Amino acid sequence: MNRRTWIIRSLLSLVTVLLAPRQLAAKQSFDDIPEDIWHTLDHLQQHLLPNGAGLPPSLTVSLMPKASWRQEPPATTPGAREAGALNYLRGVFDDPKMDPANKELIIDGALHLESACLETHGAFFHALNAMQKERRLREIEESEQGARFLGKMMEYLIEALVGSPVYGGNPGGIGWRWLNHAPGFPLPTQEKRYFLL
Repeated sequence: MNRRTWIIRSLLSLVTVLLAPRQLAAKQSFDDIPEDIWHTLDHLQQHLLPNGAGLPPSLTVSLMPKASWRQEPPATTPGAREAGALNYLRGVFDDPKMDPANKELIIDGALHLESACLETHGAFFHALNAMQKERRLREIEESEQGARFLGKMMEYLIEALVGSPVYGGNPGGIGWRWLNHAPGFPLPTQEKRYFLL
């Protein structure tokens, strides 16, 4: 693909992304969020919570014998991808009790992030190297709205890592195993998720 084609495609994609939230906000519906936004959020989550080698010291001290549900901790620190963070975030957006203002904050934050990356580097967030991503995020963090956006993203990352797998994150209890944590019982079932009660 030549540079001209790439620029045209990028601009068309950006226009689509920039127009979508305004239409969504007007309808107060978040069912049709463009995949470009999910792609941005996926790469943002992976940058904020990367996987890595090594295990943390246990945050819980357990004197009870190893429970039958427990498995060996993962060999690497689970990151956003291993924690199922994007799947969890999609579930959060499907939660009928989620505050629409939080959804708007996340969508607007993703759009602002992409806009900043295009303005500074002429490339989308996913195409930047780790240092460039970090610089853009540090700049965004300086504004009140940017800090709220990144704080909310971290909140959902932690929930995905340590919440019940029934909500879409923490597949197979990977976060619990990594932290050597025994969850409370009984665990919720699909029919007993909080927003259905």
